[in-house]
Amino acid sequence: MKARFVVLGMVVLWLLPIAGLTAAPLLFESFETYGRTSLDANGGGANSGPSGGANPWWGPNVPNLRVTGAELGVTPHSGTNMVRGLSGTELSQPELDQDFFNLAFRLNNSNVYSGNILLDYWFFDPIGPTNADRLQSYISLAYFSNVPTNADYNDPENPGFQQQGISLGAGDLSQGADTNFYQAQVEGVTDGSYDGAGWFDTVTPRSVGWHHGRIRVSPMANNGTVNVSFYIDDMSNPTLTNSTTSAPGFNCIQLIAENGVMTAYYDDLRFYYNPSVAATLNLAVSGTNAVVTFPDLWQLQTSTNLGTTNWVTLTNVVSPYTNSVGGAQRYFRLKSF
Repeated sequence: MKARFVVLGMVVLWLLPIAGLTAAPLLFESFETYGRTSLDANGGGANSGPSGGANPWWGPNVPNLRVTGAELGVTPHSGTNMVRGLSGTELSQPELDQDFFNLAFRLNNSNVYSGNILLDYWFFDPIGPTNADRLQSYISLAYFSNVPTNADYNDPENPGFQQQGISLGAGDLSQGADTNFYQAQVEGVTDGSYDGAGWFDTVTPRSVGWHHGRIRVSPMANNGTVNVSFYIDDMSNPTLTNSTTSAPGFNCIQLIAENGVMTAYYDDLRFYYNPSVAATLNLAVSGTNAVVTFPDLWQLQTSTNLGTTNWVTLTNVVSPYTNSVGGAQRYFRLKSF
C-alpha cells in the first residue's frame, strides 16, 4: 500500500489546518467498566450477563480471562484495569484461557467481515526470551463455525471449528519456533511456516514490557484473497506479511492469554473497518507552544522545509502533541501506516 500524506505548515504563529475524514474504531475496549473478576459474560460472576447483553466477552470452560488492576509489577497500559489469564501466576501445566468477541453480531449487522479491517492492541510480556516457551499468549481475528450472527453465542462451550485464524503474539512453540522472537499465524498457509500449519516467526525480538500489536487485513481482491500485515512496536514497518483466502471471513476476535504456563496481559484493544481514510490535522496555540492533534492510525512527521527527503517520523507520539513554536519554521504532516 502506498503511503498517503496530509501536510500542515507552521512559522511560529502561522497555523493552517487541513480537514478531512477521520478513522474511528468500531470497538475500543479498555476493560475499565468491568468488575475485577472473570471477564466472561457466561461465567457466573460479577461480569455475567445474557448473550447479547452489556458484556460482549464469553468463552468455553469458564472462568477464562480475568480483569485485574496493577499487580506483580505490571501496571495497566492505560486507566486502572487490564486483563490476563485466570491464575496470574505460573502454572504446573498449560491452561487455555480464552475469550471471544462476536464481530458479526456486535459490529456488522450480522455479517462477517471479508477484509479491510484492522485490530490494534497492547500486550504485556512478563518474561521476554528467557524460557520463552512458558508464554503462549496471542490475539486472533478468526472464524469459528458455531459463532452465530444473531447473538453473541448459542452454546458458549462450543464455539465450533476454527476455519480462519490470523494471530499475533507469543505464539505456538510446539514445532521449531524461534523463542527469541514473537510469532504470527496465517491459518492454512504452509509455505515457509515452521509448523506446516500457518505459524511463522516474526523479526521482532521478545522482551519484557508492554508492546503495541497490530493486525491489518487488506480489502478482499477479485480472486478472493487478502494481504495480511503484522506489526509489533514499529507501526511503520511490518514484522511479517503474507496472504490468504478471505473465505469464510472473520466473525470474531479471540483473546488467548494462558495457553502456556504463564500469562500475558492485554489492554486498549481497538477494531477498525475501512481504516484507510483521510485524516484531520489541526494546530492550536497554547502560550508559547503549538498543540498538534490528529486521529488514530496516522503517524506524525515533521520537517523544517518541504523537501521530500527531509521528513522525520516522531516516534512514541500520541495526539495531542505539544511542542515549542520558537526557532525555525516547522511543517507537520500525517503519514498513513
